[in-house]
Amino acid sequence: MKSDTQLRDEFEPTRVWYDCERTEPVSEAVVAAVNEHIRRDAELPPLTEHVDTDALDALFGCDTPGAPRVSGASLEFDYADLVVTVESVGRIEVRDAGR
Repeated sequence: MKSDTQLRDEFEPTRVWYDCERTEPVSEAVVAAVNEHIRRDAELPPLTEHVDTDALDALFGCDTPGAPRVSGASLEFDYADLVVTVESVGRIEVRDAGR
């Protein structure tokens, strides 16, 4: 996972790139992006309470046999007090809700 910015304003979204051909599932990349955005260890609810992680990994991962292939697609969902957007081009954006 690669971050677009090393130093960001606390209210700016965090954008990271994931490589769908790596062994890391997209859902794990989402959790890492969220941790980077909040910049601290926080007690967050399980991601599975907010999105179907198996479906997320199947839609946006390249190595899932029989998975639908999406292009030009994105999925946005709320997670804790954040909004997460996953794009099929390999980008994850995390921003504070209401911004």
